[in-house]
Amino acid sequence: MTPFVHMLRTAMLSTSHLPEAGVMEKFMVLSDSTLPVKPFPIIFGELASTRESYYCFNNKEQWSKGSVDGVPMALPKHQQWVTLNRSEAALLVSKWKPVVTYQGWDVPLRGGRWAGQNRKVPRSTFKGGSWYTGTDEEATYAFTHGPLELRWKRDWARWKHDGARWQRNGARWKRDGALMGKLFMQRRCTTYVGFPDDIGVYDDYSLLQSGPDPAKQMTYPITLQLYRDPGNQLLVAEGSWHPFTIERLSAQSMLSLRRSDFLFARKFSANADLPNFTGIVLAA
Repeated sequence: MTPFVHMLRTAMLSTSHLPEAGVMEKFMVLSDSTLPVKPFPIIFGELASTRESYYCFNNKEQWSKGSVDGVPMALPKHQQWVTLNRSEAALLVSKWKPVVTYQGWDVPLRGGRWAGQNRKVPRSTFKGGSWYTGTDEEATYAFTHGPLELRWKRDWARWKHDGARWQRNGARWKRDGALMGKLFMQRRCTTYVGFPDDIGVYDDYSLLQSGPDPAKQMTYPITLQLYRDPGNQLLVAEGSWHPFTIERLSAQSMLSLRRSDFLFARKFSANADLPNFTGIVLAA
């Protein structure tokens, strides 16, 4: 998280003259294993079409939950690959402090009844959620927006804490928590990434894939297409929850990514075999 904030600060300094000129700015987090799947004019046009930041929120069950002053709260979890407008980038840069221990950071209470109070609570206030969550999968949204206050009992009543983790109260949810569901459906995922368990657990549906159309939030079939294409070579690293590393991608699969709602894709190996990559990506 701290290196990301440092790069963000450097990028903002290098373009500090642009806001006065009325230039729309977006700051994207990308890795060296990420490649564009659209031409630059399309990418820029999409990012400049709105002033909003983009967060690719994970499924609501992966969010940690807690309470502050008896008020139930949720800490949204999102992909690392965020897109920030200048105001939210500046807020993150100005407020972030380096972390030296796991979850050793404070969560700002930015909205709701605590707005303007400059109050923080320890990250340990929030329990449960996904056990593999990284700091940069929570802190970016937390520092720019704060945790989500669950104002209606139906958002919270289905959860209980057994001393070790948060569990659902009763059987399966009959309907999503209103506020959590609303925020989740505002997710914007610009970078494709696929995980092995997306196939086994969710069949052809991946909780991590989506386009801007809410109807596609849980039904994007890209992962299954890549998995079934015999022209592809996907490497699965040892350990838990590592994404596919793409060693080879057929022209047909590359075309599927080009036609998708995603602007970028990962995780490509350094020597990935990508036949006609340039021709497909730059095609009109």
